[in-house]
Amino acid sequence: DTRRLIAETIQASAEADAATARQDAEQARGHATQTDADAQLSVEKAQAEAELGKARFLMDLATEAEAATHDATGYARAQTLIDATDGLLAEESYRAARLKAIEAYRAASDSRQAALTKQGTQRSQSAEARFQRAVEAAKKIGRAAAEVDRARDADAARHAPAEFGEATDALTEAEAAHAAGSYP
Repeated sequence: DTRRLIAETIQASAEADAATARQDAEQARGHATQTDADAQLSVEKAQAEAELGKARFLMDLATEAEAATHDATGYARAQTLIDATDGLLAEESYRAARLKAIEAYRAASDSRQAALTKQGTQRSQSAEARFQRAVEAAKKIGRAAAEVDRARDADAARHAPAEFGEATDALTEAEAAHAAGSYP
């Protein structure tokens, strides 16, 4: 009887220990699951913040390219997407924030490219206009030089010295301005 009582006590103690061990294991599993979830959340947050950092960098480049002026709609869209990403991060919607940041990056890139393209077109147009002014100036200088030569041949320096001097001075100034690339 005593042996049986001791055996039952040992068995009850072992069952209690087993139950406690099961509870401890469940708690450990719960902690591990929570730790995994926390780690996954941290990774998602870091990825979203990295994408947002890239989008902000591209927005800085777009700003330098004067995208707000040359592509106002695209620039505003990119800024709106960055603001939306900030909101999603604040709400701890990290996956959605990452996707929104990627969209913001693309929008900022597109806006920057549009601004650079427009600037290039404007530079080309400006260069073409400058070239046309240079050609026009060269033609006018050529005609003026021919007139001064005819006046010289007609001995204008003796018959109208003041006017001839003014004409030659004006021609010299025009040639110097043309050589310096200064056109009205």
